Amino acid sequence: MRLLVFLWAYLLAATSAHAGEWNFGGDLQGEMRYFQNDAIFEDQFNHWDPSFAIIPDVSWRSENGVHNFQATPFLRVDGRDAERTHWDLREFYYRYQPNSVVSVTLGATQVFWGRAESHHLIDIINQRDQVEDIDDEDKLGQPMINIAFDTRFGTLNMYAMTGFRDRTFPGSDGRLRFFLPFDTDNPVFDEDGGRYAPEYAFRYDHKIADVEFGLAYFEGNSREPRIGFSVLGDGLIPIYDKIKQGSVDFLYTRGNWQGKFEGLFRNGYDESFFAFVGGVEYTFPDVLGTDADVGFLLEYQYDGREVENIDEPFGPALSAPLTLNDHDAYGAMRVTLSEEQRLSALAGFAFDTDDESIRVTIEASKEIGENWTAEIESRVLMGTESDDIIHALRNDDFVTFRLTRRF
Repeated sequence: MRLLVFLWAYLLAATSAHAGEWNFGGDLQGEMRYFQNDAIFEDQFNHWDPSFAIIPDVSWRSENGVHNFQATPFLRVDGRDAERTHWDLREFYYRYQPNSVVSVTLGATQVFWGRAESHHLIDIINQRDQVEDIDDEDKLGQPMINIAFDTRFGTLNMYAMTGFRDRTFPGSDGRLRFFLPFDTDNPVFDEDGGRYAPEYAFRYDHKIADVEFGLAYFEGNSREPRIGFSVLGDGLIPIYDKIKQGSVDFLYTRGNWQGKFEGLFRNGYDESFFAFVGGVEYTFPDVLGTDADVGFLLEYQYDGREVENIDEPFGPALSAPLTLNDHDAYGAMRVTLSEEQRLSALAGFAFDTDDESIRVTIEASKEIGENWTAEIESRVLMGTESDDIIHALRNDDFVTFRLTRRF
């Protein structure tokens, strides 16, 4: 709250001292999610889940471009899951950029690291908004100070953060939850961690010939919680460990080919581990003489973490966060039509080579006129084993219909 008050005060001072331009816009979304099967657990709703979201967008830029302000609040109201009714400041920051080399950003913002399509393995700055969707695409705003240097030798970003954001989870009446709901009011942190413990990160990006690569380091609270089990047996406890993560990623582009790789080494849990995701993508342009580009993707996901049952002071827990992306082969097809059609679609599946389960994802988006976008998304989980914790999601295949109006 003090940070927000400071930003507002600074913004008022800056706008009074510098001429500039305000811009106001945003999105209004109507969404309907349909679950094909009846719910497994007694408290859950069965099929239809209507909701709407409001995403205003307010920005200001000084006449000389040195001072910039961005505010992007988010509000969703859900008709069935109380935990999915929530709000967030996706972005709320002031940026000072005196020249083309240096910029300083203060406030809540979003940062993306990574190259792969199937799994954003190394992307760690922002917490996931998991009640929005389970694809890790939706993020909560992270308070930070970011200093960036952009030179011909590459780009260096340095981050200092505090104000940890808890991961969101469905409530007891929501779908896409485990056999017990999470007790998000009582998370557990390391002794040297905590919600307001300082966190640090840096990332170096550069491009040499056909290769774009990044080197990054993060130290702070894990964005992936371990799962603890309440001694009363009435809920799951999110446990956020203090971790250190080093990562490397690259993107190789030659003609219609792309090679992608992300790899990390992380410690802070019961054991350190290595993980990677990598693969190739080939795009056929103007297929059959049309304006459609068709791409095919193949990726493999490996994660070396060992998840076992251990004892914590408050009760039993898992030794590391769960992951679905441990030994998975991923294949997908991407179709993009012309600027006139403004339609894109992606259909893919991940096959777990250990337990032979399959996760199917289908996404399509069509722009209608200048201000409307229609989207459809589907998630299907098949072949889970009864002793797997994600077996609780076996009846939660769903389709989402979304209509967005831009202002």
